[in-house]
Amino acid sequence: METGEKRKDSAVASISDQALDAIAARLQRQLEHERQRDEAERQRILERARIVGEVAQRFSGVRRLYLFGSVLVPGQFYFETSDVDVGVVGTLGVEFFKLGAALDQHFDRTVDLIDIDPTTPFGQLILTRGVCIYDAK
Repeated sequence: METGEKRKDSAVASISDQALDAIAARLQRQLEHERQRDEAERQRILERARIVGEVAQRFSGVRRLYLFGSVLVPGQFYFETSDVDVGVVGTLGVEFFKLGAALDQHFDRTVDLIDIDPTTPFGQLILTRGVCIYDAK
């Protein structure tokens, strides 16, 4: 084991500062590319949210839709793993699931659709911190 450990240590020691700097620079570029991709996707979703009324109007029970969660916070939305959080106020019944599927298609991304209960702390949080993206008025 000691010989193997020495080999590992000498292999690490043999990497030049220049090589380490090149690796760090490449990783930094990759990270920046991923940040730009994440932000571009976040902006695309926000643009789609502007025209979500096209979808919502097909469901007579929808009174309001709220966008909330990571999509509203720059740097917190990740292309690979984030979904789109949407809260709905209204009476939908089984139409709730059809609305969820329609929103998945509209955003071209998985939507986590939440039936907002304004009497709960979570419901109040969505109503106060979320962004209303549709209001049937």
